[in-house]
Amino acid sequence: MLRFLAALSVVLFHLSFASWIEPTANVSTEFSEQIVAIGSPFRWGWTGVQTFFVISGFVIAFSASGLRPATFIRNRFLRLYPAVWICATITLLVADWADNNPLGPYFRSLILWPLPTWISGVYWTLAVEMAFYAVVAAAIHLKIRIVTVGIALGLWSSIYWAFRCLDYISGGHLEALFDLPQSPLGMITLLSSGCHFALGVLICSSLQAPPSRRIRALISAIAFTAAIEVAATAKQYIDVQGGDYRDIWQPMVIWGTSMAAFLCSVVFNGKVWGVLGGRAKLIRNLGLITYPLYLVHHELGVRVMEISSVFAPALSLLFGVFVVIGVAWIAMVAEGNLRRSLDAYLPGSMPSRDQAVTNRRAKP
Repeated sequence: MLRFLAALSVVLFHLSFASWIEPTANVSTEFSEQIVAIGSPFRWGWTGVQTFFVISGFVIAFSASGLRPATFIRNRFLRLYPAVWICATITLLVADWADNNPLGPYFRSLILWPLPTWISGVYWTLAVEMAFYAVVAAAIHLKIRIVTVGIALGLWSSIYWAFRCLDYISGGHLEALFDLPQSPLGMITLLSSGCHFALGVLICSSLQAPPSRRIRALISAIAFTAAIEVAATAKQYIDVQGGDYRDIWQPMVIWGTSMAAFLCSVVFNGKVWGVLGGRAKLIRNLGLITYPLYLVHHELGVRVMEISSVFAPALSLLFGVFVVIGVAWIAMVAEGNLRRSLDAYLPGSMPSRDQAVTNRRAKP
């Protein structure tokens, strides 16, 4: 459920705010201004991406233990690529490509090429995810424990952000040196986002075995680093989109609240599912819809809102959100069928989510 809410926050950020800061030729300036006014409460919805990264670190730490490198890569391929093939094709068909040739970005998206441009700007997060998976696959091959990966990533990212903070405090004289880590090429080094993945990995490891005092202190330090990354990202958005720098505390609180909800969900997982009862299947499906929803929402949602801009802005926004959720649901079903078909032809077998959890819990 938290994954769905994180994805929905990103959807609302794009469709009710960020996409309309600069008016497009397909809608009136008045429409754009009214949408931005409606969507101002969602201007910090991008924090859902950082939440995704923490959850991803947790899930990978939970599921990768005991796997061979080939099995890990196979599983990640089946989880990522079928949805990308379907969702990138949907984006290709619905987006407005009047001024651009979409074929290059489309094919780069189909193979999850790590550098832009892609069929949609949101694919940058997949490049970062793939970099994290590459680190984990290498660690599995070298028989390095996943907790060690978390510690190394956390220290790697924390040192980078410590230097950035020191430079900022001293007047930003070395700011040009930090351009590379913030570039698309630099992002795949995980200098900027590695703290979030590390936090997820170490939280998972701490739930499996009582952490030492040093690990608890390290988790606190990495969480602090992650909060700094959120604040730095907020500053960048304010630089571009405008706003009051004194509001930077707001996305930090939102991110902190999402982390508290995440911790509660994993610590009290059994009780939560017991309370949900018959609603558990719906909640599980909302979790499954998250990935295709994230991939299709931007271009599809903007296109739907442009077409429906003759109506009231609030109604256009609701219609856009409704359509992208519906299309994402259809993509989820199609992706599941395609993934199962591929699974039958690829060597080995990919366990279902329920089987994976059962097998993982059965290990001593």
